[in-house]
Amino acid sequence: MMKGTVVAVWLRTSRRIYGDPTVNQGMEQVGWNPNKIFTPTEEVDDQKVMDFVQFLAKEQNLTSQEIWSVIGKDNIKSFYETYPAFFQKPNLYSFLRSMQDIHNIIAKRIPGAKPPYIDIQPTSKYEAVFTYRSKRRMFEYLYGMLEGAQEHFEEKIKIALIAQEGDTCTLKLTFPEIIYYEKKYRFNQWLSLGFIHSLQGKIAIASVVVTVLLSFILSSFLQGPKLYGALALGVGISTYLIGSGLLAPVKEIKKQLQYLMQNHYIYDVKLKTNDILEDINNRINQYNQALTKDFVGFKGITDEMKEFGERFKHSATQMGQTFTEINNVVEHVAEGAVNQAEETEAAVSVLDESIKGLKNVVEQETQGKEMLENVVNQIKESDQAIKKVISDLGNVESQFSQVEQESTDLQGKAQDIQTIVTTVSAIAEQTNLLALNASIEAARAGESGRGFAVVAEEIRKLAEGSQEAVENIEKNLEQFSKQILRLGERIQEQGQVLNNQRVDLNNAGSMSNEAVSNIQVVSQDMIAMIDQLIQQSKSIQSIFEKMEGLAAISEENSAISQEVSANVNSYVNEIQTILNNVEAFQQIIETFKQNLGKYTI
Repeated sequence: MMKGTVVAVWLRTSRRIYGDPTVNQGMEQVGWNPNKIFTPTEEVDDQKVMDFVQFLAKEQNLTSQEIWSVIGKDNIKSFYETYPAFFQKPNLYSFLRSMQDIHNIIAKRIPGAKPPYIDIQPTSKYEAVFTYRSKRRMFEYLYGMLEGAQEHFEEKIKIALIAQEGDTCTLKLTFPEIIYYEKKYRFNQWLSLGFIHSLQGKIAIASVVVTVLLSFILSSFLQGPKLYGALALGVGISTYLIGSGLLAPVKEIKKQLQYLMQNHYIYDVKLKTNDILEDINNRINQYNQALTKDFVGFKGITDEMKEFGERFKHSATQMGQTFTEINNVVEHVAEGAVNQAEETEAAVSVLDESIKGLKNVVEQETQGKEMLENVVNQIKESDQAIKKVISDLGNVESQFSQVEQESTDLQGKAQDIQTIVTTVSAIAEQTNLLALNASIEAARAGESGRGFAVVAEEIRKLAEGSQEAVENIEKNLEQFSKQILRLGERIQEQGQVLNNQRVDLNNAGSMSNEAVSNIQVVSQDMIAMIDQLIQQSKSIQSIFEKMEGLAAISEENSAISQEVSANVNSYVNEIQTILNNVEAFQQIIETFKQNLGKYTI
């Protein structure tokens, strides 16, 4: 499993080289979301990484090894962007020598991380053996990183493969400048005799040898006090020279200490003296290496602190801007809450007056509802009365029809009587004529006809009386017939008027019935509306009660909003204080970084 931080760097490098569309397509190909963010401690399947590189190789018409080489070369830029302090080295050799220290720091920072093992050991002034050990055997990636490092430090080195077996690759690197110093002090080595490491011992042995030699030489030329004086002088001079020779490495040690005092930790010299000076030099080198490791960690932490400070400052700045906006919104909300509270109170007051008016309207409407129900009932009764009148008029019309018919019959009978009267008049005339003829015949008959003449006269008188009665009857009958005719005409006219009135009244009754139905529907709707108005009045009363509670809540919200606004103002001030502290912290980090920059490692 690979760590997410390494995979994230590889993806960032791939995006820079091959573009976002290709990388996004490759991530989807292996089952990754193109927007996925890899966390430093996340475990990533090696096979998915290999499949992703294989996809890039296919898209670019290259081999996977060539893709790894390109990624390794460009990764130097990505690492430099993230950890610039790791690259603050005087040369490429110093950078490669610190790589294992960097890997150790990464392993401590990221739990479970297992970066490759790197070791570089100088073998001469210009050459070193570079050992790279990785279970993934990404040797092409190593070559790419070495090429990228050469470009960064602007150094051209020679790379020769010594061995590549299993998960280990060993290279011989030849640098253009001296990378290793080793000084051998033969005089110190000779005087050690293979087992003497003490300077005092070496001086004692050298002094004894010199004293013996001087005694032997000077005894041949001098005797007595002169011999002792010359011998003492010779021993002193020789002891001084021997001490100077044995302490010659101290000059180199002072030089190293001078470099340390000047904060340069790249001067690495190996002394060969076979004595305590060699041990002191080794301890200085060990101290140098230990301090170098610590400073590598310090500079890495400084880079991380600087980056964290920048991210924190960015976040704090955004928070400050956000809270400034929130403060503006809260102030608007507070003002709105105050206005809302005032408007709510005003609305409650207006609504209270409206409810009172509505109650009066409801009471009046309730009374009107009762009057309307009474009026509707009266209209219904009137409609029933009209229907009864129409029915009665129908009966009267029927009776008028019978009277008209009887009048017509009476006119017929009057005509029949007129016919009879005419007949009687004719009979009277004939009777009068016969009476006249009978009188004439009776006159002719003389005395014998006198009785007949009396009868004839009586008959004539009866005929005349009949004729007068017939005339009177005719006159009266004519007047009666005319009166009956006029009565029939008036009855007919009144019947027609009555019929028209009945039709009009029937139409009026129909219209009244329809109007009653409409009035009944309207009255029912009005009654329903009045009932709804009563219910709405109750609902509005409930709303009024709630609005009274809302008014109280609005006042409370107004107070809370003002308090929140004050708190937000205080928080914004605190954010500004944090920003000022972050800037001060960044200045401290920058100062610390500058101070660390004095130490060349």
